[in-house]
Order: sequence, then C-alpha cells, then structure tokens
Amino acid sequence: MTVSFRTVRNSGLGVMMLIVFLVGILPTLSLVRVAKPEARISNELDSLLKIIKINGLFYEVVDQLDGLVIEESSDIDSILRSLDKVIVYANEIEKQSDQGNNRRRQAIKSFIKSAKIFKVAVVAYVEEIKYDPSGASVIEMEKLMKGALGDTQQALTVSVKDVYEDIQSSRLVMSYVLRESQNISLIGLFSGIIAAILVSVVFAKMLSKPIRDLVNGTKRIAKGDLAFRLDVGSKDEIGDLAEAFNQMGERLQKHIDNEKEYAASKLIVAFEKERVKELENISVETILKLSKTAEYKDQDTGSHILRISYYAQALAKKMKMSSRFIKDIFYAAPMHDIGKIGIPEKILLKRGKLSKEEFEIIKTHTSIGAAILNGSSSEFLQMAFVIALTHHERWDGSGYPQGLKGEDIPMEGRIVAIVDAFDALVSRRPYKEPYEDSSAIEIIAASRGTHFDPTVCDSFLAIKEEILSIERIYQDKNPGYIYQFE
Repeated sequence: MTVSFRTVRNSGLGVMMLIVFLVGILPTLSLVRVAKPEARISNELDSLLKIIKINGLFYEVVDQLDGLVIEESSDIDSILRSLDKVIVYANEIEKQSDQGNNRRRQAIKSFIKSAKIFKVAVVAYVEEIKYDPSGASVIEMEKLMKGALGDTQQALTVSVKDVYEDIQSSRLVMSYVLRESQNISLIGLFSGIIAAILVSVVFAKMLSKPIRDLVNGTKRIAKGDLAFRLDVGSKDEIGDLAEAFNQMGERLQKHIDNEKEYAASKLIVAFEKERVKELENISVETILKLSKTAEYKDQDTGSHILRISYYAQALAKKMKMSSRFIKDIFYAAPMHDIGKIGIPEKILLKRGKLSKEEFEIIKTHTSIGAAILNGSSSEFLQMAFVIALTHHERWDGSGYPQGLKGEDIPMEGRIVAIVDAFDALVSRRPYKEPYEDSSAIEIIAASRGTHFDPTVCDSFLAIKEEILSIERIYQDKNPGYIYQFE
C-alpha cells in the first residue's frame, strides 16, 4: 500500500496526540525532536522529485534528438535551447542543495558538466555531419555524446542513492529520539512510550518503503533490467515519484532500442556501400581495360591514360572543383581516346604527316568514342561521353568535331584538352620525337586564349611542377603503377 506524505504525517501525529491524551504526560520536547527528522525526510523527498524532474527534462531533449535528420532539420536550435534550460534548472537545484552535503552537490555538478559536454558534442556533431557524414570526426562525436549520456545518468543515480541514505539516517535519528525519551519518562508511562515507539517504527517503515523500492528499482535498471516498473499506487508525492521513475525507464528502453536500430541500419548501409563500391570498381576496371585496347594499338603510349588521369585530377583540384567532379574526371579522363579503337592502324600508326583525308578519319575518333559511351546512367561514364566528344574543341572555336567556342565547351572537355595536349607534346609519337618539358610548357602558355581556356591554362601553369612530377613518375619506361584515385 502506498501512503502519501500528508497521510503519514497526519496519521502519525494524530496517534501521538491520542497517546498524550490517554497517558496525560508526554514531554513536548520529544514531539519537537521527532518532528525535525520527519521534516528532513520531507525535504529529502522534495530533492528527489527535483532530481527526477531534471532527468525527465534531459531525456525529453534526448528523445527530440532521436531520429532527427540533422542535414534537413531546422529544430536543432530549439533543442539546444531546451538543453540550456535543463542546465539552468540543474544549476538552481545545485545552489539550493544542503551546503553540508558535498557528495550530492558534486553529483549535481557532475550532471551539469556532463550535460554541457553533451551539448558541445551535439553542436560539433551537427557541424561535422554537414560536411563529412561518414568521417572519423562524426564517429568520435557519437562516442562523446554516448559517454556524456552515461555520465549524466550515473550522476543522477548517485544523487538518488545519497537522498535515500539521508532518509535512512533520519529514520535512525527518529528511533534514537524515541529510545532517549525513555530516560525522561516516568515508569508509569512505560506502556505509553512503548506504544509511541511502535507507532514511530510503523510510521518510518511506511515512509521509507516507497523510497527503498525506488532505490532498488534504480539498481535494477543500472544492471540492465529496463523492463522493471514501480507500482504507482496513488496520485500523490510518492505516486509522482513512481510515475517519473517509470517514464525514465521507458525513455531509457526507447533510447537503447533506437540505438540498436541505428546500429543495424548503419551495418546495412555500410554493406550496401561496400557492394556499390565493389560494383563501381568492377565497372571502372572494365572500362579502363577497354580504353587500353585503343592505346594498345600504339606501343608508344603505354602509360598515357595513367598520366591523363593524374594530370586531370591535379588540375581539377587546383580549380577547386567539387569532390564528385574530381573523382569522376579521374576515372573518365582515360576514356578520352577510346574512339581510336575504330581508326585503322595504318592511319593511326602512320609515320610522317597525315594527308587531309587521313586526318579527317583521325578526327572521327571523337564521335566514335561518344557513340561507345553514350546512354549510360553512371555519372562518370556520362562525363566520359562528354570528354570523348569535346576534348579536341578549342577556346577560339577552331576545334572539332562541333566547333564549340568558349564556355560552350564543357569544363571537363576544357581540362582534358590541355592535359592531353601537354602529354602529346612530351611523348614520342610515330610522327614526331618528344619535346623538352620547358618547350612543352612554353607552347601551352602561348596557346592561352586560342586553343585553351585562359582560366584553365593559368591553373595548369600554376601547378606545372606537379604536372612534371606526374610525368616523371608515370613514364612509359616505368610500368607497374597501380591505378588508384587519390
């Protein structure tokens, strides 16, 4: 049976007054001294209600965060303001705590500190997830938030245990006072004193049982028994405590269930990403082997497609293109000359100057390559289609096959145009010897604004040392390098 503070207090004092009336002499001093521990117990229960309220407010904030889509939500500021209110309320409780009870004050301070750490972790998590959702920083922020949640619950558990111990101490004081009253009572009042002691013991047991149940429940939850619930019994102070405790258990269970679901979803996503990556690697490898079939016709261009990839990647980074663009152009650039697979070898490998008719046939490799790559749903193959078609277009409109001019030429085509031209200059071909690096750079610079986009050309010249380093690393005489996006 659950009894409220008011019922226990009134019934206990009523029985005591009845004993005084029957016996006629019960020292007033004893009543006063008994009342003090009772008042202390009432204060401790009030403290316990406040601690439970802090816990409830804090996990309301945690519940709001559960399932929140950070990149799309506009509620994060409201949630952070709610968390600030919890911290302010905890500060007020800490200031109102008994100045002599250092352990409880320290526990509340620990909760405030952990709640602040949790807030900082949430803010950092929000910022990190906007820029790199799968990065190491996001994982570290998740660990920090989980650690802070555990610390807040531990601090609140310490506070609850401390309140319970103070209540037990007050109950012992009450027993001591009642025993002491024997020394100041008359022998004739012995039976009345015994009755008063029995009433006080019953009163103490009735008062402390709900608190013992609450502490035992807290211990069971701490051991992982999240299904444990208290019997609410009545709608008074004790009932409020039991209801708040049960809500805390439900929130903890919900939070853990959400964590399990989140972990499972992350495993599924990770598996799917790994599968997609595996399929992407297979696709890239297949396309690169197809690209090499075109280069295989010309024994002097064995590492040409490797160099084109790394040139284009370095130039795109210098121009601050998006990370997706940089990755796509790295894989797409090697397919710029895939159309050469359709050019007769006698023309492709001819030593000496091509006739006008032969050059017109050579020019068709752009359209052939575009036809091979057209119609794919893959983003990097769509870019490869554009590159194959436009990498011989010129800034002044004198290129082929469409005679595009200026910014009508797609950016990926402009980038591959300049790196392909540079590599052709420094490489041996059936019809020419390689240029010196310095001469090739001068030719590129002289073609700024005619053959090449001025902005792209300036960026190329700005990283010429990196370009020359790539040329040296991936020379035809140094085979065996792994083709890998950096």
